[in-house]
Amino acid sequence: MTNTTYETSRLIIRPWNIDDFEDLHTLGNSADVMKYLDKSQYTREETMHVMNDYQDHMVLHGFGPMACIEKKSNVLIGAAALRYLKGVPHLINKVEIGWRISANYWGKGYAGEISQKLFEISFLELNFDEVVAIVSEHNNKSIRVLDKLGMTTILKNNFIHPARRFELNPYKLYTLTKDEYLTKITK
Repeated sequence: MTNTTYETSRLIIRPWNIDDFEDLHTLGNSADVMKYLDKSQYTREETMHVMNDYQDHMVLHGFGPMACIEKKSNVLIGAAALRYLKGVPHLINKVEIGWRISANYWGKGYAGEISQKLFEISFLELNFDEVVAIVSEHNNKSIRVLDKLGMTTILKNNFIHPARRFELNPYKLYTLTKDEYLTKITK
């Protein structure tokens, strides 16, 4: 997967490059986008650290977080997470999917479109047995998307995220297995 570019009907999903720095910095400093994530403001140095972390994950594992470009406008609208989960000891070695989308592009189905492509990559290309998503129980919009995608959660899997702000906790753990995915796409 390293350096592979993917397409959906409306998006190009590709590895990050240094030319994306300003867009990533803007995304990481949007109060709306970051409301339910780890922090709300990034310095330029922190943004560079995030970009380097994304690129290091891609090199080390052959997959990683990617940039999402709207085909129609050629604008970077967000980030697709496909990575080993960090910061939650009981979820180490779980592959996380997720997204960060610029608020200007909310409500247009991009989160679902990104996730469907990440499922395809995860299960059909990388051959993972399961993917997970974590979400603050206060993030109702993302919870609705995860429910629509057919990912499942059960109350006993909720947890306190040790690396996130107190007011964002608890978190819900959503899962989708390869078998569940294959059943959905063959119906």
